[in-house]
Parts: sequence; structure tokens; C-alpha cells
Amino acid sequence: MTAAAVARAIAVTTAVAVMSGCHARRPDRAEVVPTVQPTTVPAPSHAEAYAAVRVLDAYTAMRAAEVRAYAAPAQPHRDLTRSATGQALTGIAQTLLFYRRQGIVVRGHPHIRPRVTAVDLTVRPWTATIADCFDSDGWRPVLAATGQPVSVPAQRERYPVVASVRMVAGRWMVDRLNADRSRPC
Repeated sequence: MTAAAVARAIAVTTAVAVMSGCHARRPDRAEVVPTVQPTTVPAPSHAEAYAAVRVLDAYTAMRAAEVRAYAAPAQPHRDLTRSATGQALTGIAQTLLFYRRQGIVVRGHPHIRPRVTAVDLTVRPWTATIADCFDSDGWRPVLAATGQPVSVPAQRERYPVVASVRMVAGRWMVDRLNADRSRPC
């Protein structure tokens, strides 16, 4: 039961208790008083809270390295390998290769709003999940030679991204990025 559901249940119980005190009791009616078993949502442990901070650090570092890489795709970008691995790193590398071949650079910066939605420290490798509302408004691909904007047909500028992050050799790294461009956030 979520905290909101518990709050609603307590409000209903309080309202029923107050209302029943305002009316005379009838012996011919059975009283039904809802009971609520309070449930608590466990607070994250110190280890989970610390991990969540480090997970966000890894995600924002990966996004910053991605912005630098797309701004100069012809240059080597080893800093990407410090915060991205697996499918996330492969996807960025493939986009860099495409941009390099097409003479495209990306100007500006995206806006991100990441939040950690899960941290699992019970099994190794440790894992975490991030939900982000990725906003590419102000982050535009252009032709490097002319600065002419490159149109991206029918692509949303704001869309949700789910990132899978895992611990690799003592470092949190973004392993997978799943962007859902079919809906806004």
C-alpha cells in the first residue's frame, strides 16, 4: 500500500469515526467500522541513498560526455568509457560514427531531469534504474561545415528515457538507455 493510499484510508476512517459520533446509535443496525492496518514504506537504507547519489552522478557524467562527444564527433572521447558501458556505450558510439560520416555536430545542451527509481544492492552486480524526462530542445544537430540545421523528421523533443545502471569494477556505469519517443513526458 502506498503512502497516499494509507493517507486516504486514515482520512476515511477518521471521517467515519467522527460521523458515527454525531448520530445516535441504533441497536437494530450493526456497526461497521473499517480497520486500517498501517503500512509503512521503508525508507532507503544509507547504503541505498548513497548509491542513488552515485548512480545519478554516473548518469549525469555520461550525458555530459555525450554532449561533448556529439559537439566534436571526429575527436576521440575516452571519457564516455568512464560512465557508459554495454548497449548505452554502443549506441552513443554508433551515433558518433554516423555523425562523423555525415559531417554533423550537435550544438547546445539537452535538459535532463533524472531520478533514481530503484536501487538493488542485494545481488551482484549492483543495479539501479533511472527515469528521465529528456528534453532535446536547445540541442540541435547542424552541418559542421555550414552550421545549417539538420532536420530530424517527426521526432519529439521531450520524451521519457529509462536508464539501467550497474556497478562495473567498483564504478557505477550506465549500461542501457531506453528512449520512448512515441510519447511525451
